Amino acid sequence: MKTCRIKPAFHLFLTRGGLAAVAVATSLLAQVPRPQAIAPLGQLVDVGDHKLHLRCTGQASPTVVLETGAGDFSFVWALVEPGVARFARVCSYDRAGYAWSEAGLKPRTLAQLVYELHTLLANAGIKPPYVLAGASLGGLIARVFSNTYRDEVAGMVLVDSAHESAIMMLNKKAVRFRELSQGRNIPPVQKRCEGGDCGIAEPLLVIPDAEPLAGDDPRAKLPDELRRIWPSAQAQKIYAEARQSEFAFLGEELDALYRKTQANPQPLGSKPLIVLTRDAADYPRAPDGMTIEEVNNERKRLQSELGGLSSNSRIVVVKDSRHEIHLDRPQVVTAAIRDVVEASRTGSLLK
Repeated sequence: MKTCRIKPAFHLFLTRGGLAAVAVATSLLAQVPRPQAIAPLGQLVDVGDHKLHLRCTGQASPTVVLETGAGDFSFVWALVEPGVARFARVCSYDRAGYAWSEAGLKPRTLAQLVYELHTLLANAGIKPPYVLAGASLGGLIARVFSNTYRDEVAGMVLVDSAHESAIMMLNKKAVRFRELSQGRNIPPVQKRCEGGDCGIAEPLLVIPDAEPLAGDDPRAKLPDELRRIWPSAQAQKIYAEARQSEFAFLGEELDALYRKTQANPQPLGSKPLIVLTRDAADYPRAPDGMTIEEVNNERKRLQSELGGLSSNSRIVVVKDSRHEIHLDRPQVVTAAIRDVVEASRTGSLLK
């Protein structure tokens, strides 16, 4: 059966007055202030099929590499970086899909993140050795990086780091992170993008009606201009997708990390390691069958366990701080990084 397509005819009749009205409206629209794109704080470095945002300051070796927690942007380290830059080169970066970094390959496994970080440093001409400082999820990333590129890591600072056996609440029950594993095979590291949204970047805009950071949010301690960027960066679609993808195989990866550490309990050998952990409970509620005090005591036990990753370690319990020690007590984090840097330079033991 033959299909007939009828093309609609549109006729536009504009009088001189109508044309003048359009011109005035266009002029008024042009005068309406538009959000301005925010320039990257650092540089964009090609890591294959996408670019990552990297910012480095300072000069002396070893280079300190800062790794953020889940959902945080590179400038969450803004209160720590200036102090570290006085005694070492310090670099912060945004993982793929975060802030100015383009969308990357999925899933965003720990191994994938580590491969891209290593490629980023190499392509930016930042040679090892590195001292890694990782906060929360960033602590796990730092450990996987060290396991993968052992000879390139000179020391480590774990800032209230996540632990593979940490307790979380799932359906009101206490579950350890690694017990979330479903026994699936972890996808191998990808080096080339096979379709998808790799290389896509969204303009980072100041959104006038975005919700400001709440006063009790630790990130509200950042300088005004960075607090202004934060909600805008969170509003990006590729950010939400990247953050979600980082948890896709986390159960399996943490179970693998647990087994690897059980087989080699001291993977850092005698390299300097400082573990910073908060003293406060900082939990809204506890799983069924446990008190907040019990959950907090278990957390402290696991943080002490992290100190055993090196024979040359120090554990510091930081008072008057929440989970985000680098925001609540940045001077403590800076001092810990300095001590690890100095110990790695001299080959000495931490005091």
